[in-house]
Amino acid sequence: MKASLTTCDAILLTSYYSRLYYSSFSSSAGYVLITKENTYLIVDFRYYEMAKNNKQKKYILLKNKNTIDETLINIINDLKINTLGFEENHLTVTNYEKLKTLFKTKKINLKLIKASKTIAKDRAIKTDEEITLIKKAQAITDKAFNYILGEIKPGITEKQIEYLLNQFITSNGAKTSFETIAISGKNTSLPHGKSSNKKLKSGEFLLIDYGACYNNYCSDMTRTVALGKPDDEMKKIYEIVLEANKRAINNIHKDQRASETDKTARDYISEKGYGKYFGHSLGHGVGLECHEQPTISQKNNDKILNKNIFTIEPGIYIPRKFGVRIEDIVYIDGENVINITNSEKKLIEI
Repeated sequence: MKASLTTCDAILLTSYYSRLYYSSFSSSAGYVLITKENTYLIVDFRYYEMAKNNKQKKYILLKNKNTIDETLINIINDLKINTLGFEENHLTVTNYEKLKTLFKTKKINLKLIKASKTIAKDRAIKTDEEITLIKKAQAITDKAFNYILGEIKPGITEKQIEYLLNQFITSNGAKTSFETIAISGKNTSLPHGKSSNKKLKSGEFLLIDYGACYNNYCSDMTRTVALGKPDDEMKKIYEIVLEANKRAINNIHKDQRASETDKTARDYISEKGYGKYFGHSLGHGVGLECHEQPTISQKNNDKILNKNIFTIEPGIYIPRKFGVRIEDIVYIDGENVINITNSEKKLIEI
């Protein structure tokens, strides 16, 4: 966080995930204030004892004699902070105006500096500990895939597949990273379709997109499998998506622009005549949140950095017919690209 303070005296964190990231303490409300010397945690009465007894403490806990707002004002005043970074992407207009009013009332003349992009870039570079936790989350996700393959049978519904995946994840010491997607047949043409009571049928695709969250860190994976024998068109589309996935991963290197990574997969799909059926970004960062920086898209010209961890998930979605998506999690480690997703990618026929 030190590098983030080059343009301000302190940064005020208000969003849940940023507060968790920099303090290692979870609370539904409160502030984290970071200076060049220390990290300060300000929570209300509900969380004070928990924060006081937290063994992973990475902060100075400020005792709340007043409201958290008044406590924040007092520490800013005591530390003689003149420039304050804030999360403009999280702080509502109402809370922003409330803080400005409080500063004015206390006669604190603060210059407020937008810091959301800086915070996001800090969080995008993962520590070895974070990568280990994401690997553990993905290992549970891989186990869940092997499990669900044995549960697929005629007559089972999409919602039942979703339920079984969620149940397996929670029984293995994690929780789901996001709302599990289990869709089949024509529903697979919807990139983020929702599981329904539709029964699985032979001759269709089943697409499952899900992840585990282990000790606050997320995984994310998509696999598409064939129910029975796929026809020639289904096989063709699947192989195009698989090759796009492999090409993108094999061509990643440190300092490559995210847009170039996206382009590798997108150009291949376009060359095969299906460019208009791939409408979303190639990938996104994964960490405390399932979607964070870096964004692997045509519009993002930022460089991919060492210890960035992100998804590669090309897809082709043909309206009213079917869709295919294959998603892995990878990260840069020096000159190497590490794929932490170990579930089978070859077309599985069930």
